[in-house]
Amino acid sequence: MVGAQALSQASGIDDVVSFDMGGTPQKASLIENGMYSRAVEYSVGAGIMVGFSFIDGAGYRLKVPAIDLAEVGAGGGSVVWLDAGGAMQIGPRSAGASPGPVCYGLGGSEPTVTDANVVLGYLNPDYLVGGELKIDSG
Repeated sequence: MVGAQALSQASGIDDVVSFDMGGTPQKASLIENGMYSRAVEYSVGAGIMVGFSFIDGAGYRLKVPAIDLAEVGAGGGSVVWLDAGGAMQIGPRSAGASPGPVCYGLGGSEPTVTDANVVLGYLNPDYLVGGELKIDSG
């Protein structure tokens, strides 16, 4: 968020939705009038994290100042699976960095959000991580 705030100020854009898709968690927050919001407490340890501003009672509340953000366990490494009823689910399991998503070609065997993005054409298989990581789009 601090980096997003600096980028918004450098760009002259005061209102921004900042989004970070990590390996398992995704985080989103708002920058309004050039400033990110702060919370007086934050929840941790709830498995699939959901920012406590949306769901009360998730995890442990820490009475510490923090940047206000929403977090869910559905990032790029999150495993995509079907439940007993055949409905698609995402997370909370993660492929992690090793072996990682199937498309990395490092031994991952369960499909992830990253694999779905490759199949759907949202990620360039020749230019992930600046071309450093070649991915298998097949």
